[in-house]
Amino acid sequence: EGRGQRPRAEDMSEEKGWYRFELSSSGSHWSLSAQSCEESSGVREGNKGIQDWREEVETTTAIFSFEDFTLEDASCTLTFQCPVTVDEVIVEREQSDIDSGKSAVESSTVHALPPFTASFRYHVGYPVTSTPCFRLFHPCMSPSDLGEIMKGLREKTEELEGEPMLFSWIDYLRGGFFNSLSSVEHERGRKKWKRPAKLVKIISDFCDGMDKQQFNSEAHTCPICLENKRGMHCVRLASCRHSLCQHCLHSYLLSLFQDGKVQTPMCPECGTGMLNSDIKQSLSSDEYLQWEELSLRRALSSMEDVQWCPRCSCAAVLDDEDRRLKRGICPKCFFVFCTDCQRGWHGSTLCADAMDKYFAAGKEEQERMREENPIFATFENAKWVEENTKPCPRCRSAIQKNGGCNHMTCYLCSHEFCWLCMADYTSGHYQRGSKCQRFSADYFAEAADEEETFYRNLLDM
Repeated sequence: EGRGQRPRAEDMSEEKGWYRFELSSSGSHWSLSAQSCEESSGVREGNKGIQDWREEVETTTAIFSFEDFTLEDASCTLTFQCPVTVDEVIVEREQSDIDSGKSAVESSTVHALPPFTASFRYHVGYPVTSTPCFRLFHPCMSPSDLGEIMKGLREKTEELEGEPMLFSWIDYLRGGFFNSLSSVEHERGRKKWKRPAKLVKIISDFCDGMDKQQFNSEAHTCPICLENKRGMHCVRLASCRHSLCQHCLHSYLLSLFQDGKVQTPMCPECGTGMLNSDIKQSLSSDEYLQWEELSLRRALSSMEDVQWCPRCSCAAVLDDEDRRLKRGICPKCFFVFCTDCQRGWHGSTLCADAMDKYFAAGKEEQERMREENPIFATFENAKWVEENTKPCPRCRSAIQKNGGCNHMTCYLCSHEFCWLCMADYTSGHYQRGSKCQRFSADYFAEAADEEETFYRNLLDM
């Protein structure tokens, strides 16, 4: 453009960054002027132009419902935050991977941009031969973007042909400028805007703040207590966007913590796993620290090469030799312990409670333990012998009674004894009225005979 100069972005927020358009002496075009626009440039009380300017400012700010604006009486300067609303825009940033040398594009969709900081100051000759002095600043616009925006303001000025332009300018800055920026790519009905990573973060943080502000102002139904509560008293889960009231979510997480279920808490409404950020904002700092410690312990406990020291609760990492010997060495207190019974390491000797664990285990676990250590099979045989046999009163050999009468003869030393009282057998030991009977209930069950019938037909022995 030969009609003016392109401003520098850093100048737009400085006092020297005041600009205005003025009508050429021939009245054929408007050109950009980088004059200082001092307060003395035609600002005098009683000036008809000043009065019209103030009325225009009052009307325009009321139309746009600006709440955060100032109008300086001395300089007739309007300063305000101008919100920028855009249609769906994909903001892209390119990230380079130093190790691979490749670059990847990350994108996010936005519907608003951070506001302009705008100042408009009355200048003599407005609106016929001069525009207001103006100063613009936007955190995400490049110098070329600001130059194109100023070009658009000049075009709006030419269209108005000397009419008041404050409304038209502000309406343009509220989003009308965006589609004409050369930095915006139009592809298949979609708009893409590539920005450096630093500016993308500014845009993303602003949109998150706007979204949170809207969420806080609305009412939401908690799926746990079923009450409607304002967003400021609720938490929206980042994983699934469902909302819960702060009290219910806090109680829910504490109940999981008390039950030790800290692996991945689920949304009570859809079952989606919560993110760590959701948990952190719902618990106090002390509660969250305890949650992290328990989560770490649960994660490490599932690893075969990690054991917890029974003395100081420190994690001990096992190498192949440690796992073979079932030995743990605490890196903090240096306690050497058995990874099975958590007592002091006892080498190849069985744990004190090994047999209790063996007989309490299921069949598959018992089979694994027998394969791992054959001594369990020996103990199992000994237990069966203890439960199902009696020792011979003379030679102490194990005797099993598998049927017949109670008069027993040792298979090894031929000693005769009574199975019931273990006394030596003598003639007449089983006479009627004796406390020991020759035949017990197991015999009658085996012979399928009634005890009374049997004794009725049996002579005394």
